[in-house]
Amino acid sequence: MLLIQTSQTNESQIKGLGVLAVNNYSLTTSNKDMENICKVHNDSFEFICYPCHRLMCKRCLRTHLKQFNDHIDYWDNIQDIRESFYKILYNNSNTSSKEDINVDDNYDQSGVYEIGEEEEVLLEYNDGEADNDHDQTEFIEEEEEEVGDQQVVEEAEEENQDNEECADYDINLCFIERTINYLWNSIKKSTFLFKSMDTSEKLITEHFKILHDFLINEEHKLKSPITKDKNITLDDIDQKTTELNQIVRIIKLNNSIYNNQKSGDGEEEKEESSDGDDDDQKYCNDDTTLPTALEIIDQSETFQQYAQYCVNNEYICPDIDIEHQNKQFHNNSDFIILDTIAKYNNEFNTATYAVQQTVDEYFITVEPTELETLQQALKNTISISTSQQPIANPSPIYYYLSTHKESISLYNHSVGTLESIKDTKNYRFEGTSRSTVAVGNHIYIFGGVDGQKYCRFSLDSISIDLIEDIDPAVICGKDRLAVYDGGYYIYILGGVKRIIRFNLKKLKFENFMDTHTVDICQAFFVKEKLIIFGSPNDRQNRLNRYGIDVTTGSHFRLDWDLGVNITSVCYDGYKSLYFVSGHRFYRYNTETNQKQQLKEFASFRLTKDGFGMIYSKISDKESYVYAVRCLEIRSNIFRHYRYSIENDCWEIFIDTTNHGASALVRITSVKAVYIRTKNVGTKVFQCDEAEKIAKQINHQIQLAPNNNNQKIGWCWSEHSELLQLIFRKRLNIKILIFMGCVNKHLFLVVVFTFAL
Repeated sequence: MLLIQTSQTNESQIKGLGVLAVNNYSLTTSNKDMENICKVHNDSFEFICYPCHRLMCKRCLRTHLKQFNDHIDYWDNIQDIRESFYKILYNNSNTSSKEDINVDDNYDQSGVYEIGEEEEVLLEYNDGEADNDHDQTEFIEEEEEEVGDQQVVEEAEEENQDNEECADYDINLCFIERTINYLWNSIKKSTFLFKSMDTSEKLITEHFKILHDFLINEEHKLKSPITKDKNITLDDIDQKTTELNQIVRIIKLNNSIYNNQKSGDGEEEKEESSDGDDDDQKYCNDDTTLPTALEIIDQSETFQQYAQYCVNNEYICPDIDIEHQNKQFHNNSDFIILDTIAKYNNEFNTATYAVQQTVDEYFITVEPTELETLQQALKNTISISTSQQPIANPSPIYYYLSTHKESISLYNHSVGTLESIKDTKNYRFEGTSRSTVAVGNHIYIFGGVDGQKYCRFSLDSISIDLIEDIDPAVICGKDRLAVYDGGYYIYILGGVKRIIRFNLKKLKFENFMDTHTVDICQAFFVKEKLIIFGSPNDRQNRLNRYGIDVTTGSHFRLDWDLGVNITSVCYDGYKSLYFVSGHRFYRYNTETNQKQQLKEFASFRLTKDGFGMIYSKISDKESYVYAVRCLEIRSNIFRHYRYSIENDCWEIFIDTTNHGASALVRITSVKAVYIRTKNVGTKVFQCDEAEKIAKQINHQIQLAPNNNNQKIGWCWSEHSELLQLIFRKRLNIKILIFMGCVNKHLFLVVVFTFAL
């Protein structure tokens, strides 16, 4: 007999398909006959409730499901469990009855558990409704429980209908079989994913191994001739150094004889210390390593320095026994020197010097630009993605905003359209050609006819959404220039020897610091340093270029040798300056200090000494330099040109028919909405594709005025570049509203099946 003991009873609900929890049970055997019978109803245990970890009889289960109707999917009958186990072992998925399987006989032989006839537990379905005749089954219940039983059945039916929507749910399987399927399918999927990831990892390794082998081969190919010539040169140095050291030894011998004659004329001769032949004595120590010899040669400017070093180094040139030499050659010093030179000449056979083939010197040239291009190309040779990639950000839209006297022109580079905006709230933009700066989806314009005001243009609403006064305590010059640092501040300078800083978060001005220059041609940030170019009218223009560290307030002089006076300049944000001097157009690399002349402004009639220039990069293969107001077509009517960096040519950008054209600013915007529906999945749409959206989801699109008094509901935005999604629920209809379109209208799409 099997006794199942519980350490505790847990009534917590198990959500979804979970792992069968049996850790709180200990399985032991007992001889008590009543332990496998329900003490309350005197009936056999036939059911298990997994959330509660309890064994129950039929009547216990009925009562339990009334009390915990959320456990309706988490109980099993022992007969179903055993049939499931049998089918697993014998792979007999078509067998569905106990008689066909005959599991009782197998289990009876083990003496573990005896099973009676299969009995239903109250849950039978007929055309989606509960069978009210369940009281005709083998067990009998009290009359007052019938209403409750029917409620349990209806709730069970509703729960099962909901669960049938889940692909992994099968009502014909018992819970433990569903658990087995869940675990097995999960493990199979994880195993497949692991093998797939392992294969992907190997592919990446193989890919970079190919690149690595290629680079190694290229390295060896370039180094091979150099290595060959290095070895030839080393052999030549080794031979000549050995020969040269023997000459140094002769020099040392001569010096020793001279010193001995000078100091030893009256001394007595000493006995021979050795009878060895001089032929066995080495002229010089050949054990000196070649790297040591190279080091000595490199540090010696002349042979005299080298010889003095070797003479004083006993390891290279050991001391010579002069007394032995004198006795051997009867104190004939001249013969000693001649004999030594003859032996040297015989060893090295240096009667004449043959002309040897010289080794060429190698020069290495590295192109940083080509290296960057190669690095980017290598990155593009491989990419990684997943089957559940997040929604890709839509392509950015590039706008160019140009201000005039009382109007604004907005050019959409992506579609090539020009829109004129007349409603500027009577703001006058004269004199703001250099004080207009873009920050995200906003353009800040400082000054104008009223020098103590500033305004903000919003690309989301296509209108001026802010006009404020400049703090009277802050003194701004008339000819002001605005520079954005890429963070939280706009710096305003020019007209006065002071820099003003505008806090974008607080919308407040503050006096930042004093500066040297009043007339300023251009200013921009390079690696968080504010670079200032003086006006072309300044005679000291060549010297009036400096930088300011805005974190410390310290000034520093630039080491850029531009060589000419500058009338207009812009910076690409990376390393290149583009500037105009007269009619000539240049590019200057701030890292290598190299200047290159580009295609000139030969046919331009300049309106003044300088004009505005901006750099704009559309993609890796498309970038421009825009010349603003560089040509006056007619009186007070201007033309913007642009220079293609890739094609090295100028072309007309826009003819502005407005009077007083003052500025051109580039704005990068991402205007798109995310739509998730059960019908069309997850997609990203641009604003101008609203009609396509409506057609795809088979609903009508409407235009509604942007009425501020209308309560349109809860606003949601993933980040500032996205349009707001607004939706609400009325009865059973969910309304999705596209907000922020160019025409100041809300796009309303009524979607019955819309779901975020």
